[in-house]
Order: sequence, then structure tokens, then C-alpha cells
Amino acid sequence: MTESPTCCGMGAIYAATVNGTPGQPGLQSAPPEGMLFERTIFRRLNVVRAFILIEVAAGYSSAIAENLSGGKGFVDVVRVTGPVDVIAVVEASTLPEISALVSDRIHSLQGVMRTTTCVALH
Repeated sequence: MTESPTCCGMGAIYAATVNGTPGQPGLQSAPPEGMLFERTIFRRLNVVRAFILIEVAAGYSSAIAENLSGGKGFVDVVRVTGPVDVIAVVEASTLPEISALVSDRIHSLQGVMRTTTCVALH
């Protein structure tokens, strides 16, 4: 098992990669004391992942987050505090597909004022 704590600016998040052989699942262990085990996100190969920072007009963040959650290509959508109101994690096969998600699904929503797309480099 490979373990690595990573920091996201708000504390450490425990990440674990479990190794196993076909037909025999790897063993999982509890995170080290003091570490928070959030969740494991499995990534597909050859996928473009982007984080869409969405600024919205007052009173629209809940409706926008709810509208986008569970949509095709949307891995996660959360309301946040700070300079943006909603962050969407999206995945697609190509960068033009990411662009289409932003223009067709996000910019078309009432209350969206501005977006910033941050493409993951991994």
C-alpha cells in the first residue's frame, strides 16, 4: 500500500493507493492518527479533468450547485466560501468537451456571472 498525506490549504487529507493482485483485493488500513480520511476518487486514464470556479449572483449558488450536481461530466459540485461561490470538478475525453460543458451547461444558467477554468496537469 502506498500512503501519502497531501495538503489543500485547509489541513491534511489522507490519500492511499491500495495495491492488490487480480482476484485478490488489496488491504486497506485506517489513516494515521490525526489524519482525516475523506474519500477515494478513482481516475480514468486519458481523461481531462478541470476545476471550474463559478462566481454567481447573490441567492443563486444553491440552485446552480443543485442543477449541475450529477450531470454528465460533473464529478463533484460544491458551494464554497471565498472569492468564488461554487466549484465544479468536471471530466471529459478532450479539452473541447470541457469547453462545451462550461459554455453549454454552466454559462447558460441564470445567475452565473463569471467562470474560471483550471485544467489539471496530471
